[in-house]
Amino acid sequence: MWGQFRLPIPRRGGQGKQTPAERKAPDKKVTRHFSGVVRARSAESVSILNADTRIIEFLCSKETKFSAAVKPGDEVRVEAWSDEDGFFHALSVTLSKPAPPPVSEEPRPVVLTPPPAAPEPDDPGRPALRRGRPAPRETAAVEPEQGIPEPAQPDAFLEKVREVALEFTESLPNYLCKQMTTRYQSESRPSNWQAQDVVGAAVVYEDGRESYRDIRINDKPTKKDMDSIPGSRSRGEFGSTLRDLFSPSTAAAFRFRRESTAAGLRAAVYEFQVEQPNSHWENRVAGQSVFPSYKGSVWIDRRSHRVLRIEMQARNLPQEFPLDASEWVVDYEFVRIGPAPYLVPVHAENLACFRGTSRCVRNATDFRNYRRFTSESQILTVDSTVSFEGAEKKP
Repeated sequence: MWGQFRLPIPRRGGQGKQTPAERKAPDKKVTRHFSGVVRARSAESVSILNADTRIIEFLCSKETKFSAAVKPGDEVRVEAWSDEDGFFHALSVTLSKPAPPPVSEEPRPVVLTPPPAAPEPDDPGRPALRRGRPAPRETAAVEPEQGIPEPAQPDAFLEKVREVALEFTESLPNYLCKQMTTRYQSESRPSNWQAQDVVGAAVVYEDGRESYRDIRINDKPTKKDMDSIPGSRSRGEFGSTLRDLFSPSTAAAFRFRRESTAAGLRAAVYEFQVEQPNSHWENRVAGQSVFPSYKGSVWIDRRSHRVLRIEMQARNLPQEFPLDASEWVVDYEFVRIGPAPYLVPVHAENLACFRGTSRCVRNATDFRNYRRFTSESQILTVDSTVSFEGAEKKP
């Protein structure tokens, strides 16, 4: 998965923390019912795909009751309660019995009508990571929900960009860099960002994968790994976002908008849109995650066909999902690593706002001090002073 954005659910005023007695008494908690198709099942949890595209994970315990053996693909109904951090705990998991089809003399064609899309938030008080103002529309008759039409003729420039993007990681050497993430929070509209902390780490990029070492919070070392640190965090800057946007499986629809500049270079700006069934952008909050449809813009170097900037904004987040806004930006520049320059991420930001509140969080990440990562071995041959019985003595 790529571009994960993990967040804790904010505690609303007056709720307070739970007592140990409350944690041990799930029967006193407000329970909710969920229906969906089982995606994964283990001794500790069961996750389902809800009808609104949310993936919900339920923690299981010895008290959880199962009506039968549950396996992936089963339709189930789950009764659960939510703790103060937003994680769901299953009380019972029962198999759903689909209703028998109505009996009719003549078969009638089945017409599948998709549910109406939730309107996108158009709140001027919400912050945004977009660069500049969007270009004016060519015609007022085209609405955003209608999508971005494909060009009538294949765009040779864009096809070359796709080819270069899919070869992105193959051209990169193994390298090290320093990652510094400042995490902000705002509780008002318009936003009044307050820095919460700074998370630093050494990033090791080796054979197409990144790992993190020497993780520090406010310059103090921590034993936790990057995925265990509380608060918001993200992945996908080192190639996942770029590769996925131009992958055939994502089926992004592109449309040229205007000429611009990025990283001091002449760039072509394309708008794009990705539908929900093809989305691989995971947004996770506590025990819930979604892969939303999204739209955005991409800045492309006219000479090298390299992507210099990607902006993307989630669309139609489910009404029951804790977030109503999520955005993601990555800036790339040519940086010398060893003897040659390579296109690598230099800055990234992500933004999320909680539904029904004025709270938003933002991460600003800088990548510095790129250098090659190599492992060397050396074999030394020395004269031995150890003698063995029966062996000839060395002159």
